[in-house]
Amino acid sequence: MKKTGKCSKRWVDPQSIESKYIILNEYDQVYVGLIGGEPDFSVNVGEAKILQGQSKFDTLRRYSWCKIEQVFL
Repeated sequence: MKKTGKCSKRWVDPQSIESKYIILNEYDQVYVGLIGGEPDFSVNVGEAKILQGQSKFDTLRRYSWCKIEQVFL
């Protein structure tokens, strides 16, 4: 490979990177996705959907029938 002397990597501001998280409901079940347009939860942690972005959590909180919280990974 030919070296050009230029670095191809870009610096990314650490605060611009959104943290990954899972969602738990008040019954300690994890969010696994939408079924029929409603949030679906499971006791199997392996099925948990990993999310990024605060807007996704805010939307799910509006449409969820129970209390939910974020758990950051």
